Amino acid sequence: MILRDEFGEQEFRDRLAGYRKASVGTPPIRGLDRGEEVAFTVLYQKGPVVLAELEQSIGGEAFLRFLRARVKNEVITTGDCLDTLAKVVSPEARDQLDAALR
Repeated sequence: MILRDEFGEQEFRDRLAGYRKASVGTPPIRGLDRGEEVAFTVLYQKGPVVLAELEQSIGGEAFLRFLRARVKNEVITTGDCLDTLAKVVSPEARDQLDAALR
């Protein structure tokens, strides 16, 4: 979001396109061993793509509500993150993110 705000929509889209390309064929985010060779790509390239797709799907306002609730409630586990998304946005959004993480 900061990238988009600072450098514009096109730079944001270009960066995501590069991240998508780099993350093709990588393992799922959920359950990833951080010691794996591809961990950086999965977490810092595939992860932003998944979040951008969630934002696109649920809308910017709902996405910000979710992020604020996550910070406010000090959510750190994936399960709690998914539960927070279900509460502040919808169970469908939760299912979408859960599927994307797998």
